[in-house]
Amino acid sequence: MPRLLHGPEGLPGGLARRPSVHHGRHEGSHIGDRIYVEEVATKRIKAFRLEADGLFPEPPLGKRNQPLYQKQKPVSRTASVLAYVDLVLFRSTLLASQFEKGRIDAYRLKPPDNSLSPQPKSTKEDVRTTPVRMTVVSQCKSGANDGLACASDMDCPEGTCPTVSQCSGGSNDRLACASDMDCPGGTCPTVSQCKGGANDGLVCASDMDCPGGTCPSPHNVLYVAAGEFDRVQAYRLRKSGLPEATPFSQTDEQTGSFPNDVALAMLSEGCR
Repeated sequence: MPRLLHGPEGLPGGLARRPSVHHGRHEGSHIGDRIYVEEVATKRIKAFRLEADGLFPEPPLGKRNQPLYQKQKPVSRTASVLAYVDLVLFRSTLLASQFEKGRIDAYRLKPPDNSLSPQPKSTKEDVRTTPVRMTVVSQCKSGANDGLACASDMDCPEGTCPTVSQCSGGSNDRLACASDMDCPGGTCPTVSQCKGGANDGLVCASDMDCPGGTCPSPHNVLYVAAGEFDRVQAYRLRKSGLPEATPFSQTDEQTGSFPNDVALAMLSEGCR
């Protein structure tokens, strides 16, 4: 699924030539019926509703003296904040890169319908970094690559890449969540589970919860292409999906490289 798409017919006018789009499905994981569109002209992110087949609802007929078909109105939107370059979904948080200010903004998606928060929480501004595109890396859950880094379920044969937590049971079943508070009558499964031992497969916070086994630290990391800074930077993502204020790691400067995208490469043992 491409990260950048032209605005499809049925969306409001005034979209940028290449608006950032993120579906309410993350690499095949269902988190609701929403598509999130970054609109440069208004400096807002807007959410639109999708049908079960992934298409837009059939537009209603127009009234007298109005266009024949009415365009769908957004079901939620942010305040007018800034124009963004890229949108990436992690659990119940939409992450947005802001080039001019040199920061990453995070918008929580609120239950029960994954609506957008008006204002974001932000990383520390650093105009040198000029972040462009981003990718989130987690850790395969079960399957042939269990415990290895992943960016999507495609990296985890016979397993999953849990970059998005979903309610299990309750009134918000299968909607995005960050904690059990988002899941009335259900639970919000965490990424870390005991590997081996008496509690194999059970939720854990440390190795002490896993007698005879281990509690692997989830690789929940946001990698950012920091254009004019000539580096790639890495931010740890909290359980809520919000990145830490400053990067914990970055590459050495490669003068004149201007990285504008990042991707995860899964190498075979012979290539490592």
